[in-house]
Amino acid sequence: MERNADSAPTEYAPRLWKTLKRAAGDVYDNLGLVAAASFIWFVTAALPFFLGLALVKSRALAGVWIAGVLLWSILVTGPVTAGVFQLAANIAKRDSPALSDILAGARRLLLPAWKLAAAQMILSAVALTDVVFFYGMFVPSKNFALLIFGAIALYALVFWAMMATYQWPLLVEQRPPTFRLIYRSFLFVADNLFFTTIIFFVIICLTILCIGPGMALLLMGVVAVISTTALRELLRKYGLVEIEPEVVEDHGWHIGDYR
Repeated sequence: MERNADSAPTEYAPRLWKTLKRAAGDVYDNLGLVAAASFIWFVTAALPFFLGLALVKSRALAGVWIAGVLLWSILVTGPVTAGVFQLAANIAKRDSPALSDILAGARRLLLPAWKLAAAQMILSAVALTDVVFFYGMFVPSKNFALLIFGAIALYALVFWAMMATYQWPLLVEQRPPTFRLIYRSFLFVADNLFFTTIIFFVIICLTILCIGPGMALLLMGVVAVISTTALRELLRKYGLVEIEPEVVEDHGWHIGDYR
Protein backbone atom coordinates (compact mmCIF):
# COMPACT_ATOMS: atom_id res chain seq x y z
CA MET A 1 0.00 0.00 0.00
CA GLU A 2 1.39 3.32 -1.05
CA ARG A 3 -1.00 5.41 0.98
CA ASN A 4 -2.20 5.47 4.54
CA ALA A 5 -4.73 2.69 5.15
CA ASP A 6 -6.97 5.16 6.97
CA SER A 7 -7.17 7.62 4.03
CA ALA A 8 -10.34 9.64 3.52
CA PRO A 9 -12.81 8.53 0.86
CA THR A 10 -12.43 9.75 -2.72
CA GLU A 11 -15.31 10.55 -5.05
CA TYR A 12 -15.29 6.96 -6.30
CA ALA A 13 -18.54 5.13 -5.52
CA PRO A 14 -18.32 1.34 -5.04
CA ARG A 15 -20.28 -0.49 -7.72
CA LEU A 16 -22.23 -3.35 -6.24
CA TRP A 17 -23.40 -5.08 -9.42
CA LYS A 18 -19.99 -4.95 -11.10
CA THR A 19 -18.38 -6.24 -7.90
CA LEU A 20 -20.63 -9.30 -7.91
CA LYS A 21 -20.17 -9.69 -11.66
CA ARG A 22 -16.38 -9.54 -11.33
CA ALA A 23 -16.42 -12.07 -8.49
CA ALA A 24 -18.66 -14.45 -10.47
CA GLY A 25 -16.38 -14.15 -13.48
CA ASP A 26 -13.28 -14.83 -11.39
CA VAL A 27 -14.86 -17.92 -9.84
CA TYR A 28 -15.89 -19.20 -13.28
CA ASP A 29 -12.48 -18.55 -14.85
CA ASN A 30 -10.66 -20.23 -11.95
CA LEU A 31 -13.23 -22.86 -11.02
CA GLY A 32 -10.67 -25.65 -10.61
CA LEU A 33 -8.53 -23.58 -8.23
CA VAL A 34 -11.57 -22.37 -6.29
CA ALA A 35 -12.94 -25.91 -5.92
CA ALA A 36 -9.54 -27.31 -4.87
CA ALA A 37 -9.04 -24.52 -2.33
CA SER A 38 -12.53 -25.07 -0.93
CA PHE A 39 -11.90 -28.81 -0.62
CA ILE A 40 -8.59 -28.25 1.19
CA TRP A 41 -10.22 -25.83 3.61
CA PHE A 42 -13.24 -28.08 4.18
CA VAL A 43 -11.10 -31.12 4.94
CA THR A 44 -8.88 -29.06 7.23
CA ALA A 45 -11.74 -27.44 9.12
CA ALA A 46 -14.48 -30.06 9.18
CA LEU A 47 -12.83 -33.48 9.15
CA PRO A 48 -11.14 -33.18 12.59
CA PHE A 49 -14.45 -31.95 14.04
CA PHE A 50 -16.50 -34.89 12.78
CA LEU A 51 -13.74 -37.40 13.51
CA GLY A 52 -13.45 -36.18 17.08
CA LEU A 53 -17.23 -36.20 17.46
CA ALA A 54 -17.33 -39.84 16.38
CA LEU A 55 -14.55 -40.79 18.81
CA VAL A 56 -16.02 -39.11 21.88
CA LYS A 57 -17.89 -41.78 23.82
CA SER A 58 -18.32 -40.11 27.19
CA ARG A 59 -19.08 -36.72 28.62
CA ALA A 60 -15.79 -36.81 30.48
CA LEU A 61 -13.95 -36.51 27.17
CA ALA A 62 -16.24 -33.86 25.74
CA GLY A 63 -14.24 -31.00 27.27
CA VAL A 64 -10.99 -32.39 25.88
CA TRP A 65 -12.57 -32.75 22.45
CA ILE A 66 -13.93 -29.18 22.49
CA ALA A 67 -10.54 -27.82 23.56
CA GLY A 68 -8.86 -29.81 20.81
CA VAL A 69 -11.27 -28.50 18.16
CA LEU A 70 -10.71 -24.92 19.31
CA LEU A 71 -6.94 -25.28 19.22
CA TRP A 72 -7.08 -26.94 15.81
CA SER A 73 -9.30 -24.14 14.50
CA ILE A 74 -6.77 -21.53 15.60
CA LEU A 75 -3.47 -23.27 14.87
CA VAL A 76 -4.35 -25.13 11.66
CA THR A 77 -7.58 -23.84 10.14
CA GLY A 78 -6.59 -20.20 10.74
CA PRO A 79 -3.43 -20.30 8.57
CA VAL A 80 -5.19 -22.41 5.92
CA THR A 81 -7.94 -19.77 5.78
CA ALA A 82 -5.31 -17.08 5.30
CA GLY A 83 -3.83 -19.19 2.49
CA VAL A 84 -7.19 -19.53 0.76
CA PHE A 85 -7.67 -15.76 0.91
CA GLN A 86 -4.14 -15.28 -0.43
CA LEU A 87 -5.15 -17.37 -3.43
CA ALA A 88 -8.36 -15.31 -3.76
CA ALA A 89 -6.31 -12.10 -3.71
CA ASN A 90 -4.07 -13.37 -6.51
CA ILE A 91 -7.16 -14.38 -8.49
CA ALA A 92 -8.66 -10.90 -8.03
CA LYS A 93 -5.38 -9.24 -9.07
CA ARG A 94 -4.86 -11.64 -12.03
CA ASP A 95 -1.47 -12.34 -10.44
CA SER A 96 -0.78 -15.87 -11.77
CA PRO A 97 -2.89 -17.67 -9.12
CA ALA A 98 -1.84 -21.21 -8.27
CA LEU A 99 -2.74 -23.78 -5.63
CA SER A 100 0.68 -23.25 -4.05
CA ASP A 101 -0.54 -19.78 -3.00
CA ILE A 102 -2.42 -21.46 -0.16
CA LEU A 103 0.78 -22.82 1.38
CA ALA A 104 2.67 -19.60 0.68
CA GLY A 105 -0.07 -17.49 2.29
CA ALA A 106 -0.33 -19.80 5.30
CA ARG A 107 3.41 -19.57 5.89
CA ARG A 108 3.64 -15.81 5.32
CA LEU A 109 0.69 -15.01 7.59
CA LEU A 110 1.12 -17.77 10.17
CA LEU A 111 1.31 -15.66 13.34
CA PRO A 112 -1.22 -12.97 12.22
CA ALA A 113 -3.62 -15.75 11.19
CA TRP A 114 -3.36 -17.35 14.63
CA LYS A 115 -4.13 -13.99 16.26
CA LEU A 116 -7.06 -13.20 13.98
CA ALA A 117 -8.57 -16.68 14.30
CA ALA A 118 -8.34 -16.49 18.10
CA ALA A 119 -9.85 -12.98 18.17
CA GLN A 120 -12.71 -14.01 15.88
CA MET A 121 -13.45 -17.08 17.98
CA ILE A 122 -13.45 -15.18 21.27
CA LEU A 123 -15.52 -12.22 20.07
CA SER A 124 -17.99 -14.47 18.23
CA ALA A 125 -18.44 -16.56 21.38
CA VAL A 126 -19.05 -13.45 23.49
CA ALA A 127 -21.59 -12.01 21.02
CA LEU A 128 -23.44 -15.31 20.67
CA THR A 129 -23.46 -15.86 24.43
CA ASP A 130 -25.03 -12.43 24.95
CA VAL A 131 -27.82 -13.22 22.48
CA VAL A 132 -28.55 -16.60 24.07
CA PHE A 133 -28.40 -15.14 27.59
CA PHE A 134 -30.81 -12.23 27.02
CA TYR A 135 -33.35 -14.20 25.00
CA GLY A 136 -33.03 -17.14 27.39
CA MET A 137 -33.84 -14.83 30.31
CA PHE A 138 -36.68 -13.16 28.43
CA VAL A 139 -38.63 -16.37 27.71
CA PRO A 140 -39.48 -17.21 31.36
CA SER A 141 -39.61 -13.63 32.70
CA LYS A 142 -41.29 -11.81 29.76
CA ASN A 143 -39.29 -8.75 30.80
CA PHE A 144 -39.45 -6.26 27.92
CA ALA A 145 -36.06 -4.78 28.84
CA LEU A 146 -34.44 -8.18 28.29
CA LEU A 147 -36.07 -8.33 24.85
CA ILE A 148 -34.55 -4.96 23.98
CA PHE A 149 -31.11 -6.03 25.22
CA GLY A 150 -31.47 -9.26 23.26
CA ALA A 151 -32.29 -7.34 20.08
CA ILE A 152 -29.25 -5.12 20.61
CA ALA A 153 -27.06 -8.17 21.18
CA LEU A 154 -28.44 -9.81 18.03
CA TYR A 155 -27.76 -6.68 15.99
CA ALA A 156 -24.21 -6.60 17.37
CA LEU A 157 -23.72 -10.25 16.39
CA VAL A 158 -24.92 -9.61 12.83
CA PHE A 159 -22.77 -6.48 12.56
CA TRP A 160 -19.77 -8.47 13.79
CA ALA A 161 -20.44 -11.14 11.18
CA MET A 162 -20.52 -8.43 8.51
CA MET A 163 -17.19 -7.11 9.79
CA ALA A 164 -15.71 -10.58 9.47
CA THR A 165 -16.44 -10.41 5.73
CA TYR A 166 -13.50 -8.04 5.31
CA GLN A 167 -11.11 -9.28 7.99
CA TRP A 168 -9.31 -12.10 6.17
CA PRO A 169 -8.96 -10.11 2.92
CA LEU A 170 -7.63 -7.19 4.97
CA LEU A 171 -5.10 -9.47 6.62
CA VAL A 172 -3.81 -10.54 3.21
CA GLU A 173 -3.95 -7.07 1.65
CA GLN A 174 -2.52 -4.91 4.45
CA ARG A 175 -1.40 -7.22 7.30
CA PRO A 176 -2.20 -4.71 10.06
CA PRO A 177 -2.03 -5.60 13.78
CA THR A 178 -5.06 -7.64 14.86
CA PHE A 179 -6.99 -4.99 16.76
CA ARG A 180 -6.32 -2.37 14.09
CA LEU A 181 -7.55 -4.85 11.50
CA ILE A 182 -10.77 -5.37 13.43
CA TYR A 183 -11.19 -1.61 13.83
CA ARG A 184 -10.70 -1.07 10.09
CA SER A 185 -13.27 -3.75 9.31
CA PHE A 186 -15.69 -1.87 11.59
CA LEU A 187 -15.04 1.37 9.69
CA PHE A 188 -15.54 -0.34 6.33
CA VAL A 189 -18.93 -1.68 7.40
CA ALA A 190 -20.08 1.50 9.13
CA ASP A 191 -19.12 3.68 6.16
CA ASN A 192 -20.47 1.29 3.51
CA LEU A 193 -23.46 -0.28 5.23
CA PHE A 194 -25.71 -0.85 2.20
CA PHE A 195 -22.89 -2.24 0.03
CA THR A 196 -21.74 -4.57 2.82
CA THR A 197 -25.28 -5.68 3.68
CA ILE A 198 -25.89 -6.86 0.11
CA ILE A 199 -22.51 -8.63 -0.07
CA PHE A 200 -23.23 -10.29 3.28
CA PHE A 201 -26.73 -11.29 2.12
CA VAL A 202 -25.25 -12.88 -1.02
CA ILE A 203 -22.77 -14.84 1.11
CA ILE A 204 -25.56 -16.03 3.43
CA CYS A 205 -27.68 -17.13 0.47
CA LEU A 206 -24.69 -18.91 -1.03
CA THR A 207 -24.05 -20.67 2.29
CA ILE A 208 -27.66 -21.87 2.41
CA LEU A 209 -27.42 -23.14 -1.17
CA CYS A 210 -24.20 -25.00 -0.37
CA ILE A 211 -25.71 -26.97 2.52
CA GLY A 212 -26.56 -29.79 0.12
CA PRO A 213 -24.25 -32.80 -0.32
CA GLY A 214 -21.11 -31.95 -2.23
CA MET A 215 -21.91 -28.26 -2.60
CA ALA A 216 -20.24 -27.43 0.72
CA LEU A 217 -16.94 -28.34 -0.93
CA LEU A 218 -17.26 -25.20 -3.10
CA LEU A 219 -18.25 -22.75 -0.39
CA MET A 220 -15.04 -21.37 1.13
CA GLY A 221 -13.26 -20.63 -2.13
CA VAL A 222 -16.27 -18.78 -3.54
CA VAL A 223 -16.75 -16.81 -0.31
CA ALA A 224 -13.06 -15.86 -0.33
CA VAL A 225 -13.29 -14.53 -3.89
CA ILE A 226 -16.48 -12.55 -3.16
CA SER A 227 -15.09 -11.05 0.06
CA THR A 228 -11.76 -10.18 -1.54
CA THR A 229 -13.41 -8.57 -4.57
CA ALA A 230 -15.74 -6.56 -2.31
CA LEU A 231 -12.85 -5.35 -0.17
CA ARG A 232 -10.80 -4.29 -3.19
CA GLU A 233 -13.80 -2.36 -4.52
CA LEU A 234 -13.99 -0.46 -1.22
CA LEU A 235 -10.23 0.14 -1.24
CA ARG A 236 -10.70 1.93 -4.56
CA LYS A 237 -13.07 4.30 -2.78
CA TYR A 238 -10.32 5.19 -0.31
CA GLY A 239 -7.63 5.52 -2.97
CA LEU A 240 -5.75 2.42 -1.81
CA VAL A 241 -6.26 0.44 -5.01
CA GLU A 242 -5.90 1.94 -8.47
CA ILE A 243 -9.18 2.63 -10.23
CA GLU A 244 -9.27 0.95 -13.63
CA PRO A 245 -10.34 3.13 -16.55
CA GLU A 246 -13.80 2.52 -17.88
CA VAL A 247 -13.90 0.24 -20.90
CA VAL A 248 -16.59 -0.21 -23.51
CA GLU A 249 -17.84 -3.78 -23.19
CA ASP A 250 -19.17 -5.96 -25.99
CA HIS A 251 -22.88 -6.73 -25.97
CA GLY A 252 -23.66 -9.56 -23.60
CA TRP A 253 -21.79 -10.77 -20.56
CA HIS A 254 -18.44 -12.39 -21.20
CA ILE A 255 -17.48 -13.99 -17.92
CA GLY A 256 -14.15 -12.84 -16.61
CA ASP A 257 -13.61 -10.06 -19.18
CA TYR A 258 -14.41 -7.27 -16.72
CA ARG A 259 -11.41 -6.32 -14.62
